[in-house]
Amino acid sequence: MTNNQEEKFNMYDATDDVLTDAAAIVDRIPDLAAGHDSLQHNMSDIEVASGLKDAATAGTGAEKQQQKKQLATALLHGCGLLKAHASATGDAALMEQVTFSHSRLERTRDGKLPVIADSILGLARTHLDALKRKGFTDEQYTGLAGAAAAFRECIPAPKNARHEKSLQVEKIAALFAATDKLLREQVDPMVRNLEGRHPDFVKRYFAARSIDDVVAATPGEATTGNA
Repeated sequence: MTNNQEEKFNMYDATDDVLTDAAAIVDRIPDLAAGHDSLQHNMSDIEVASGLKDAATAGTGAEKQQQKKQLATALLHGCGLLKAHASATGDAALMEQVTFSHSRLERTRDGKLPVIADSILGLARTHLDALKRKGFTDEQYTGLAGAAAAFRECIPAPKNARHEKSLQVEKIAALFAATDKLLREQVDPMVRNLEGRHPDFVKRYFAARSIDDVVAATPGEATTGNA
């Protein structure tokens, strides 16, 4: 939620508290009780959507970074042995192809890193016998290929996460608009109608509606709002 939405949600929460405390009054008026139920339902939906929005990017981003780090480490080990082979054989072209640092690999653009991994895997296959003499194993090759595949699967995730975040942002905005309309056009008039019978309750209700600079009408005034 944005800061303004947080403030408005606090107002909803305070309003809900007043209506809950006055259940003996509210529950005797069916439509007012239904409006209170709708307020609570919308508040719950806002909290769920806000949680989904926050989770949309946090999880996928963390997973991708972890996979990238694992792939960079696997590539560094493979490149190290390929460099040793290039040095022993005087293969300058191979040396140039496999000279990477761990930090450089981690800074490589997400779309380019799998291309580098494919290149290193190809070189490892070509020089496999020489690499095995230096301690490279079939398990390492399989692990490197697996790390490259796992990272490649993570690459589309941020795009999907951005889409999910956008959907939840739109949903949250719609829920706030619907809740403002519910209070302004339905609940406020029914509460205001109780001013003669339950003045203390009405006063507490509209005081709660005014929290955090959210303008709400007081008894006897026109209903306004900043929504």
